[in-house]
Parts: sequence; structure tokens; C-alpha cells
Amino acid sequence: MNEPLTNITNPNQQKLVLGGEVCMWGEHIDGSDIEQTIWPRAAAAAERLWTPYDNLAKDPRQVTGRLAHFRCLLNQRGVAAAPLAGLGRVAPEEPGSCYTQWLTKHHMNESQAYQYFVLRAQNIALSHGYEIVNWYIF
Repeated sequence: MNEPLTNITNPNQQKLVLGGEVCMWGEHIDGSDIEQTIWPRAAAAAERLWTPYDNLAKDPRQVTGRLAHFRCLLNQRGVAAAPLAGLGRVAPEEPGSCYTQWLTKHHMNESQAYQYFVLRAQNIALSHGYEIVNWYIF
């Protein structure tokens, strides 16, 4: 693990370190996927840079939940941050997915969530003057 202050032994000089930098090489990205590529990595770097060395998580799984939650917050704010695992081009299925977090927050299982969204879609359709025909809730 890289400690940013390792080679700075003077405590007064250590206090002068204000932050860090996350770089992104552009040969594998373009304007369509830059945000979803940068933000999860920047969040991981921020976790490392702003956490004192003695308080760092010893197991990466301790950090995954916080980063997954932060990713969902970014998505809710319109930032297309990619999933923490996988290729970043598909909806995540790990426990930190926004869908799983939503289910937990609303105390629902998948069947209840399905019914909730079908009823919500019906209400939206009705509010726009559409007639509901052959909508089934299983």
C-alpha cells in the first residue's frame, strides 16, 4: 500500500500536503465513458488519500460498501459512475448495486418491488390519460 507521506519525515512539511491527484489515460476511453470510468477510481483514491494511515481498512471489502453507496449517490445526481466490479458497461449485480440498496432501504423483496413498479407505471399511465389494459401483477 502506498502511503503519500512516507518520504516526508518532517511533521511540519507533512501538514503542507493538501491532497492528491487522480490521472486518467485516454487511450481506452472517449467522451461516452469518461465519467463512468473516472469517478469510481477517483472515489477509491480519495478514500485512500483522506484516510489517515492508522485508520485504513486492512481488508478491501471494508471499503467496498462505502464506495458502492457513493457510486449510487453519483448515479442519483446524474453522474454516470460505473459499477465497482466487472467491465463497467452492465448493471451491477453485487450486493452494492443501487437496486439492492433500494430494496433494502424500502424493505422489499424483488417480487414486492416488481408489484410496486408496475402499480407506479399504471398510475403514471393513468395520469397521462392512457387506459390500462391487460396489466398483470404476478
